[in-house]
Amino acid sequence: MRRFLIPAALLAGAVAVLLVRRDLNEPHLRLFSDMVNSPAYHSQQPNPVFRDGRTLQRPVPGTIARDWHPLHYGVEAAERERAGAELKNPFLPGFEVTARGKQVFENYCSHCHGLAGLGDGEVAKAFPQFSFPLASKSTFDLPDGTLFHIITYGRNLMPSHASQLDPPDRWKAVCYLRDLQREEIARLGPAAVIPEDPRRRSLVSEPYGKELFAMNCASCHGEEGRRPNPGIPTLNSPAVLAIADDAYYWDIINHGRPGTQMPAWKNVLTGTQMRSIVMHIRSWAGRVPETARITSAETAVERGRAIFASHCIGCHGPAGRGGIGNSLNAPSFLALASDLFLRQTISLGRRHTAMPASFDLKGDDISDLISLIRSWAAPAPPYAEVAALLPGASPQAGKTLFEKKCAGCHGANGEGAIGSRLNSESFLAMAGDELLYRAIVEGRPTEMPAWRSLGAREVADVISRIRSWQKGPSVALSTQTHQGRPEFGEVLYKQECVKCHGLQGEGDLGTQIGNPVLLGQLSDDFLWRTVAYGKGDTEMKGFLKRARNPLSGDDIDHIIAFVRRLERTPPAEPLRRHYSWASAKDGRKVYEQKGGCMKCHGAQGEGGSGPSLGNPAFLKTVSDGFLAGTVILGREVTPMKSYYSGETRLAGEDIENVIGYIRTFENAAAPAVRRVESTPELVAAGRVLYRETCAKCHGLEGKGKHENKPEGFAPSLNNEQFLKAADDNFLLATIALGRPGTPMRAFGDGMGGRPGLSAEQIRRIVAFLRSWEWGTKR
Repeated sequence: MRRFLIPAALLAGAVAVLLVRRDLNEPHLRLFSDMVNSPAYHSQQPNPVFRDGRTLQRPVPGTIARDWHPLHYGVEAAERERAGAELKNPFLPGFEVTARGKQVFENYCSHCHGLAGLGDGEVAKAFPQFSFPLASKSTFDLPDGTLFHIITYGRNLMPSHASQLDPPDRWKAVCYLRDLQREEIARLGPAAVIPEDPRRRSLVSEPYGKELFAMNCASCHGEEGRRPNPGIPTLNSPAVLAIADDAYYWDIINHGRPGTQMPAWKNVLTGTQMRSIVMHIRSWAGRVPETARITSAETAVERGRAIFASHCIGCHGPAGRGGIGNSLNAPSFLALASDLFLRQTISLGRRHTAMPASFDLKGDDISDLISLIRSWAAPAPPYAEVAALLPGASPQAGKTLFEKKCAGCHGANGEGAIGSRLNSESFLAMAGDELLYRAIVEGRPTEMPAWRSLGAREVADVISRIRSWQKGPSVALSTQTHQGRPEFGEVLYKQECVKCHGLQGEGDLGTQIGNPVLLGQLSDDFLWRTVAYGKGDTEMKGFLKRARNPLSGDDIDHIIAFVRRLERTPPAEPLRRHYSWASAKDGRKVYEQKGGCMKCHGAQGEGGSGPSLGNPAFLKTVSDGFLAGTVILGREVTPMKSYYSGETRLAGEDIENVIGYIRTFENAAAPAVRRVESTPELVAAGRVLYRETCAKCHGLEGKGKHENKPEGFAPSLNNEQFLKAADDNFLLATIALGRPGTPMRAFGDGMGGRPGLSAEQIRRIVAFLRSWEWGTKR
């Protein structure tokens, strides 16, 4: 027996050596490999292991495929409404149906909506934005099909439950929800029946909007639009209000923002209620400064430079050379733009463009900005210097200058066209050299630019050219003021003068006599003699000795007193001269064909490579003279060429007609929207810039960044409703100017004294952002 034990021990030792690994990095020696290399069957092969001989087994009863929805409706709000109208609950209320619905509701819904459907679940207590009461009248009024659609696809913060609940369970949950709603209505009794508010369909007011905001919006956006919940935008931001128009806010309230916490309110609030809320939101915008106190004082240029660097340089470029915004330092612009035009543009901004209202600037700040803008033009030479040069001035040199600067309005020989006739013996006899000097360097905010950029010798030469037309002696004018009764003068003015000069002196066939700059240049004696004796070679005839109903000297005194009252009470908006004879129909042909304005400014004046001419705020601020002067003179260092001396020349009638057509844009139901240029190449370049500049906060695909910290929030840009509500100008301004008080800094080059994006780079980013919108429509 012992001799058998020794071989067995040796055999056992050998087996142990073979089975035990000494190096754990090496595999075991396998004596029986069936368990390791088991045969695998493909899904469609026969399989002898199972009784039915199939490898691919049938699904367990009641299971559904991933992402499979038996509901043939889209996820959009319109599809949700369609489901509400077409789908009917296949289950009748009963003990078993309601009991199963209760079980489903408590397992899948109560953590947010609460056991009684009051929006007080544990999740909602921790995160108030998830609180939404279902046992309320607003939800009670929703059809069963709408509720079924919401459970299937989700809505706002609520995700889809289609992968967790089969259709019968969803319908049964709706049945149980109806029980909760009926119980809550019975508990409240008469208080549950909310009477129709008579204001909701008629009243539009800011106080009503404040009340509605507190009821419907403050829980997310915070009281007065401040301190919102995490992930919710701050509405009370004057910087955003300065560039966002009312339609932007109305559109978001109406349609919501799918994929965010912002629901659509169009089925809850009426149109008038939404307008009231927008009015309340608009009330948070910064106050517009008192424009009457704004002047172009020359003592604050450096302060204006600092304000320009922090507010304007991102759009208008260093030294106002232009970018997203227009060029401000062009001599023709500086000659045509009056202080009134500048202060209104800066104060009020231009809705539907990238130009915001001055939400944080005071009157003195705007004065300093105007002072800076004026400093880009050479200072006008003093009259004493010009007067000293007049005896040796050259009419021939003045002729060259006159043809270049003045003939487009006044005619080559001063015979008059769009501008007044200068080659008139009666006018030249009364117009002294100082009056001509002031008219040249101060201009008149009509078609007449202020030629401050001309040197003393040039001004003297132009005066010499004008004076060469005078053949007779000059008239010595009195410096005394004429005494009259303005109330009498108003009656006489309306009888005798309004047909040519307009009700407020705005001008039509005659001069814009109500222009404060013009009146500041003319003495009472000049005015009296012009009314009394007329202006030779023009339609202005004398009233003192006319054959029928002549005016007395006292009558003329009264008219002058009325005109001086117009000077003392200048209008808040620039006087708009009536071109009563102009044809908008013919002007359209000039705009679209002869002048080719449409190529740069857009078919409806929405703007393209050129600025927006159809903008209501621009047309309200700009005078017809500014428009006419720009057409005649062009704009240096821009594609806008002169239509008087350029390749394409327009007659005075053409210019008047095209201005008449541009004015028709004011009557458009809604201003046309400017779009940045977009090509596949520009979009591709914008994508690179976006990823370098914006993706860190807004995400590579623009879906935003949402954390439970306000500083960790960046809104979603790749959102169909946002892109629909925000026009390109809004996007351009937001990128260039930023949003003060948020992590969104200003990216315009030079803003805050640091380098940034050029105007062309910002346009490319906007083209890329807009490509997301196109992608949703293709």
